[in-house]
Amino acid sequence: MRIVMILSAAMLAGTLAGCAEFKDDALYYETYEIKHLTVIILDDKALQRRWQYVSGRPASKTIKFTVAGSQMSMADTVKGFFDYKTNTIYCSKANFDVCGHELFHAIMGRFHEER
Repeated sequence: MRIVMILSAAMLAGTLAGCAEFKDDALYYETYEIKHLTVIILDDKALQRRWQYVSGRPASKTIKFTVAGSQMSMADTVKGFFDYKTNTIYCSKANFDVCGHELFHAIMGRFHEER
């Protein structure tokens, strides 16, 4: 029994040392700690209503652009956002691209033009 405990302790120490070595050997390594982050998952309609309430701006707008001489329009709708005042991410469930994008706003701040 004592041998099993000694071997287990040695294996645990080796595993922990391996994790520590990985961190030190990493070529690129950043750490961020986000305090008091809230994530709220909403359906699309509730998300758009929340955007209008928080920002005071419409949740969708029509974008017009010209392609090969003909004018086209496209609806651009808010799919998620980060509220800097309350440190809250608002996004749709299972929309990992948008939720991840907003997480980067929580970590790094504003990195593109606001609407």
